Amino acid sequence: MRGVLCVLVAAVAAPVLAAGPIPQAQATKTAVTLVEVVPDLPDFPNAIMASSHEKGPNDGWTHSWERETRTTAAYADVRAFYLDQFTKKGWTVTSTKDKPGKADWTLSKGAAWGRVTLDGGSAGLVKITVEWKTR
Repeated sequence: MRGVLCVLVAAVAAPVLAAGPIPQAQATKTAVTLVEVVPDLPDFPNAIMASSHEKGPNDGWTHSWERETRTTAAYADVRAFYLDQFTKKGWTVTSTKDKPGKADWTLSKGAAWGRVTLDGGSAGLVKITVEWKTR
């Protein structure tokens, strides 16, 4: 029985070993498929999740989520994407803070509160933080 197992392992492992190591860039391309955190406000396409938090009832809110993602896309493209999504998805921008390479929008929609923060200060990365709370 042990001999059969060894032959099976060798038959499966040989082609994988012959192909060599998987390049690092290839391995990171299959990272994570994101699920929308803020209802009606999608995550930036192909952004990679850095963290995600979900909370139950707290401070008068029935539910809240926060997700941080990162992308190598141009800051201007990320900014334009979110400004377009606010309008398309029916969000009202209640406050805006804009500086070169940084943006912070507070949003409202019915009983929901949202916030999107962009930080393009990291070398070649745009950090995106999306928060959502509802009553």
